[in-house]
This record gives sequence, C-alpha cells and structure tokens, in this order.
Amino acid sequence: MRWRRSNTLFFKTATTLVLTMLLLTALIWSATAWFLLLPVGKQSADDLAALLILSAKTWVELPPETRPEFRRELLTAHQIKLQSPTFPLIQSGTIHPFLSQLLHQSLEERVGSITSIGESEAAMDAGWLWVDIPINDETIRFGFSSSRIGASPPAVIISATVAVLLLTIITALILAQRLSHPLARLSDAITTIGKGQHLEPISVEGPDEIERLAKNFNQMAHEIHELLENRTTLLA
Repeated sequence: MRWRRSNTLFFKTATTLVLTMLLLTALIWSATAWFLLLPVGKQSADDLAALLILSAKTWVELPPETRPEFRRELLTAHQIKLQSPTFPLIQSGTIHPFLSQLLHQSLEERVGSITSIGESEAAMDAGWLWVDIPINDETIRFGFSSSRIGASPPAVIISATVAVLLLTIITALILAQRLSHPLARLSDAITTIGKGQHLEPISVEGPDEIERLAKNFNQMAHEIHELLENRTTLLA
C-alpha cells in the first residue's frame, strides 16, 4: 500500500519539485557564502584587526596621564573596551565563531605572535568577545560586544533556509495538487462509466489542456450513455 502511494503522480511530482528546489537552494547558498559572506567577513575581520593593532600601538606610546581619556574615547567612538588581562578567557565559541576565527588569523598575520580570543565567565560580560594582543612585552586586552558586529550570518542563513524550505514544500504541494487532482477526478469518472453507471459531466476548469480533456471526456461520456440507452431500447 505504501509503494502504491509513493507511485502516484502527486507524490512523484511533489518529490521532484522539492528535490530540485532544495538542490537549487544549496547551490545558491554555496555561491553566496563563497563569493559574498566569506569575503565580507574577512574584510570585516581585517578592519577590526587593524583597528585593534593601531589602538594597542597608540596605547603603549601614550603617557600614563592620557590613557584614561583614550580608553573612554575608544569605548565611545568604537564600542571597544580596553583593559589589562585580569581574568581568564574561555574558548566557548558561542559568539560569532566564524568571525572569531577570521579575526584570529588576521591578528596573527599582523602581530606575528600568538593572540588569544575568548569569552569571560562573568555574567556581566555575557555577549562580549575579548582579544589579548601582545605588544612591546605587554599584553593588552580589548573587548567588544556582539551588538557591535551587528550582522549575524548564521541567523540569516538559518532563517532564510527555513523560509525557502517552507515555500518550496508549499509550492510543490500546490503544483502537484493542481496537476494530479484533475487526473484523479478523470480516473474516478472512467471507473464510474466502466461500471455502466450514469455520470454527471465533470467540471471544466483549469489550464487549457485540462479544460480540453474535460470537454472531450464529457462528450465521450455523453455518447457512451446514448449508446447504452439505444442498446437498452433495442433489447426491449
């Protein structure tokens, strides 16, 4: 019984449409990620890395009395905190892991030494990513929140994929229903005529091909009914 259902026109049409749309979606997202998201993410990481390196170099060259003002300016203008590494960093990777990896690579290319990127265990620092940059025998810690990054590629990809899946499935079901429903009615009508029963004309609606088929079938059913009536009259 299950095989019979999977062999219907509705099932095959819907399956073909869904698989085709899913394959097309996968190709589109792959091209988008490779040619758009990856270059944009790398450029964003490079810009942030350059700003952090410049801030670190400026910090070590500033006189001690001007550093508090520079720290306030960095937080106000760029939403970046600057402080000493007073707490350990954990590598949870929950805050933009993709950008964190790109930022780590960009920083090491510029600094030439190992930099640390992670999160804090403190509840007050939830949603913040911290970066330790060694420079001039000193380690400077910078922090920025996830709201500073703004865009969230994983959320965009997930929401768009879910929307595409839903629209694909709904569209495939509607198209398959439009194709299979008239044929199913025609099949039931042929079964009724085959049993010698009287059949009311089936509705003429849908695409031109289905409309012509319905008209021709109604004409054929009418002629068969007249033949049966004439046979009955002759036999009587």
